Amino acid sequence: MHAGMNKTTRRFLLAFFVALAISIFIHGSILRKYTIYDDAYITYRYSKNLVNGFGPVWNIGEYVEGYTSFLHMILMAGVIAIRRDPARISQGLSLICLALISALGYLRLTKKPDPLAKISGVSFLLYFASCPAMLAWSFHGMETVIFAALVFGTTLALESELRRQKMPILSGILTFLAALARPEGIALGAAIGLAILLMGGQKKWKMAVIFAAVAGIPFMIYFAWRYSYYGYLFPNTYYAKVGRLSYRLAERGLNYLIRCMFGFIVPVLMVVAFLVVRNLKVKIGLGTGIQLIVILAMSGQIVLSGGDYLGFGRFYLPILPSAVMALIGLCKAMGMAKWNLDSWRQTFLAKPNRVWVKVACLIFVLNFFNVVFFVNHLRVIGGIRLTQGWEYTGKMLAQNTPQDVSIATLGIGAVGYFSGRTVIDVLGLTDETIAHTDLPTGSGYPGHEKYNTKYLLSRKPDIIMVCNRGGPFPAFECLCSKGKKVGGILDAANDIFANPALKWMYIYANLHVGDQYLSFYVLRDRLGKPGFENWAPAPDADQPCAKVLQDFTSLNRRDKIKFLRKKLKEEGQTFDLWDFIINQNN
Repeated sequence: MHAGMNKTTRRFLLAFFVALAISIFIHGSILRKYTIYDDAYITYRYSKNLVNGFGPVWNIGEYVEGYTSFLHMILMAGVIAIRRDPARISQGLSLICLALISALGYLRLTKKPDPLAKISGVSFLLYFASCPAMLAWSFHGMETVIFAALVFGTTLALESELRRQKMPILSGILTFLAALARPEGIALGAAIGLAILLMGGQKKWKMAVIFAAVAGIPFMIYFAWRYSYYGYLFPNTYYAKVGRLSYRLAERGLNYLIRCMFGFIVPVLMVVAFLVVRNLKVKIGLGTGIQLIVILAMSGQIVLSGGDYLGFGRFYLPILPSAVMALIGLCKAMGMAKWNLDSWRQTFLAKPNRVWVKVACLIFVLNFFNVVFFVNHLRVIGGIRLTQGWEYTGKMLAQNTPQDVSIATLGIGAVGYFSGRTVIDVLGLTDETIAHTDLPTGSGYPGHEKYNTKYLLSRKPDIIMVCNRGGPFPAFECLCSKGKKVGGILDAANDIFANPALKWMYIYANLHVGDQYLSFYVLRDRLGKPGFENWAPAPDADQPCAKVLQDFTSLNRRDKIKFLRKKLKEEGQTFDLWDFIINQNN
């Protein structure tokens, strides 16, 4: 079977399957609870509507670009068309892309038959195959790791093309795909174009034109369709999350970037190594130079966009492979200038076992620190817990509401995908009016700052899912509904509670399904009508609930968890633990 394969192909396949096996083993033994994140279902709903003939829309007849990744949406549409589960296929595709990153890095670093090159290559493979953040986002069903593979593949392809003075065809194609995968792909394209002009040699202008044609022409065709279909220069998610550039937004983005760099350690070491190399006045290699330009461009994009709400450095992950490659290249440059690399080679040849033990310990320390540093990002784990509840809620609403029901909610993904009902996003990711509401961004949670309660209530959604709960007992109405602003609750929810129209238009009601109760605000005109037979008004217990929340908000994070668990036992009342945790300021 291997007779027709050359040595490079065999090495690549071996590295790929080793990395894939390590990733699957770690997930199966440690990270089993890391499942689909709610945002992934937003893309899947667009894909489902496309397959069903309604076009890439969130709600039928509303042309709003509420997904982030066109490439991911199209791929999942193909999966749904052949009646497969997009969540599981997306997880598998992300795992394959993670193994590709590991194998490509190994192959690039072990080109030369050198002991130090072997150490670098194996270290790269083991680090990414076992990286907690990479593995977590591989199993969240989103496009993060797919985009990371495209970014890393683009940088390696360009390095190969520049070394051989070949036209940047492959790097252009990968850049185009990266731009379809995430808007940050445009920053990647700008970085690659700059790298060609700086390092392309005598053919740099011709290569730049070829690259612009290969990556730019198909992207402009896609952009022309996108603009004609949705009507805006940028995706709706941009207007909901960023709005307009500001100092406050950039400050938050810079803080996010710094946290990510320290969370992964490698980027900080890379910056230190770069400063040392500059001080030594050592020439930086071609591949390292490309990686640094890409890192700089995409880091700038992170800062300008204001960072991310989700944990584990999601926005930094696509450039983490480049950061590791750049660090290795800079260390090599320092070694050639300052230290005798021959002595390192002799040490490895004399005591290889000790070297591999040190490598294993280093990778363990990096991954352990990655987990410890990001351990306060309970919003990732809490988000998974919420997603599981929202999936159940969506299925129950599909069974216990008429087809024409409209639902307003903060978490739209799983509810929208599984309910099949019209869903209004309170935060505006999939709603044009809310996303374009003129509110300042940069001081709250990224992507959770826009709202427009007056517009929301004017649409008269049949169900409003704020202060929603589920459990074995009927829930009391939220204390927040008395109009008092509560710390830790999103401004969007507080504004809804403070609006007097909520009290006379809606009633807090419980849906009794089997041995469970689901509790939401329901339009008074709907309660008791066909399709709402299983709904009943909630008990009137504002004051006890208010006292509970007043006590709760005065506690620290750990005591809040203990407090809520105690109340669950004492009162038989259900408080959504994770809903409170993920909305508390860190």
